[in-house]
This record gives sequence, C-alpha cells and structure tokens, in this order.
Amino acid sequence: IWNFDGSHLVTSESASGAWADSQLVLMPNSDGKYLDVLEELEKTFGRTDDPARDRLILIANPFWRDRSSWGVLPFGQRDRAQRVALDPYQVTFALETLVVRGLAVWILSSYPQTGWAAFVEIPDDETNYGEMRYLGEFPDRPSFSELESELSQAGVLRKKQR
Repeated sequence: IWNFDGSHLVTSESASGAWADSQLVLMPNSDGKYLDVLEELEKTFGRTDDPARDRLILIANPFWRDRSSWGVLPFGQRDRAQRVALDPYQVTFALETLVVRGLAVWILSSYPQTGWAAFVEIPDDETNYGEMRYLGEFPDRPSFSELESELSQAGVLRKKQR
C-alpha cells in the first residue's frame, strides 16, 4: 500500500467469477490512510445488499487488538478505527503471549471455536525450556487478573510469585 512500511494489498481473483474474489490487507499500520483503504475496500469490494455475494476481505496484523492499537491517532480517529477496522471483522486467529507474575502465558482464539484458551509455560530451572500446561477456557479475551487467578488456582505460582 505504501512502499516503505511493508504493508501490502493482495488480490486473489477466482476463475468462478468476481463473487469469489478475495482481498488481503497485510500488515497495515495504524495510520489513518489504512482506515481510508479499508473503507474503500468495503464500498467497492466487500459487503453488498446480498450476503451471498459478499466477497472476502482479510486483515492480517498481529498488532491490531483493540482501539488502544491506534494510540498515535487523534482521539476522534480511534473511534473511526474501532468502527472501520475492528467492529466489522471477526477475529479468526489470534495467539498472544503475556507475562503474568513472571510466567509466560499464551492465549489462543481460533475460528470456528468461540472464546479463548489459555496455557502457561512452566519453566525448567535447568534447561530454561518449559512444559506447556492448559489453564482453561474464557468466553472473551481474558484479562490479566483472570489469568493471574487461573495461575493461582492451578497451583503453578511459586511463593515468591504470589
């Protein structure tokens, strides 16, 4: 899209006809230009009055999680980012790593499942590698405090981590 930031707009045209085409917006940044691009794609390519004729638009950017991802935009633009880039699109795959009380916690959401699964990496003091342990399911993206509570209930926090 811009030749200096690594972003791309990739089009796949189907032999079955335009109704089966798809667009991929790869690694857009949080500049307002990308909101313009997404709005234009929706108008010319995406949703129609006939859901059976809607064409697929994919956005791939691991840094776009919520409206705080647009922290560099003026305040009113964050509302626009929520409306244009977040609300219309369902998360189909997300894998995030968080550090909770010194432990690596992985949270995963993938379509068609709903909700999030959480895993903790229990480090081995000798190897620095860890064993992955399932923590549980969450209907929404779990908060830091929810993960901390699950770690405590699972008994994986050491005394110094509590």
